[in-house]
Amino acid sequence: MHQMVRSRATNNLETQNNMGHVVRRGTCNNMESMSDDSETEEPSDYDIEETQDDAGSTRKKTRGRTRLQWLHLQKEPIQVKLNELRQPIGEPGKQLGQYIDFIISDSTIIPLTFEDWRHMPKETKFHIYDIIKAKFNIDWDLAEDWINKKIDHLWRQRKHKLKKEYEKPSKDKEKIAKLINDVGQVQWDWLVKFWNSEKGKDRAKTNKQNYGKLEMHHNGGTKSFARLRDELKKQDPEGNEPNKITIFKATHTRKNDKPIDPKVANAMRQMDELVINQPDTSKNEIFNQVMGEVIGPKADVSTLTYGLGITRSKKNGKRSSHIETLKTLQDERIQREAANEKIKHLETELISMKSQLQTVEEMKA
Repeated sequence: MHQMVRSRATNNLETQNNMGHVVRRGTCNNMESMSDDSETEEPSDYDIEETQDDAGSTRKKTRGRTRLQWLHLQKEPIQVKLNELRQPIGEPGKQLGQYIDFIISDSTIIPLTFEDWRHMPKETKFHIYDIIKAKFNIDWDLAEDWINKKIDHLWRQRKHKLKKEYEKPSKDKEKIAKLINDVGQVQWDWLVKFWNSEKGKDRAKTNKQNYGKLEMHHNGGTKSFARLRDELKKQDPEGNEPNKITIFKATHTRKNDKPIDPKVANAMRQMDELVINQPDTSKNEIFNQVMGEVIGPKADVSTLTYGLGITRSKKNGKRSSHIETLKTLQDERIQREAANEKIKHLETELISMKSQLQTVEEMKA
């Protein structure tokens, strides 16, 4: 059975995946229909308005359809800079995250009919990469790991949000119908079947338990940790990278400068006391010490200060070797570019010499 789903992309080519769907492969040029629900990147150009239903009660419409207006004006690929941990930073890093979220919102490009991102066909992944490369100039060798994690994160996040709407006690039939239209009936039926299966229920239970272990949830908003760290580094008079305590406070404090909950307040109080009582101890070490006591010694708290794509090994002892690897790859890329330029120069000289030789031969004749 083939399900033709209206694609939001343009210049489509159609390929069929193993679920029998016709997956339209496009270039994602139509920004009018993008839905931006990303919790890890900043939304752009969306309206918050209030409407009244038939009963006269006011309902608040939150994040709506996003239009990536900056992309309409972009004629050349956007240059994206990476930090030493291979995470995109700056305004281009924000735009890259938004664009990946746009791709995720189109299930004709990235189907939802797979239990795990790792099961996605390579052909589909390569097509997604091509779409990104067409719009962004980024060192793929360095950024590929982050991009894969970003796609995986947003893809799972979208499925989770669909499931939440499906499981609401008082389902909004109009909203469900809209979701089915966006996703496609075949893919929606697959999702519902999986959610109600024993495997789907077991996975939901496990995910809920894992989420419960994350006892501290940040309120850093939509800005990625990598971009926040980069901004704080630029604000520092000496250009020093912010320590973990600074990042933790920036992302776990409300607008009124109060901690978001008692557990966070307790952790911050312990950190401040240790900073005073142990002046010779680095703030990063103090942060690790306090988090080990508050959350537990086995907890990986990298997401509290580093964000997506950072593992325990990257943030601890192996960081220096990681930076060395990064520098080596950058040096190799520069050497390749220099070699290519030299080859082009030699080819130009060869053409010139051939032309001169031909002129001499003609003169002799």
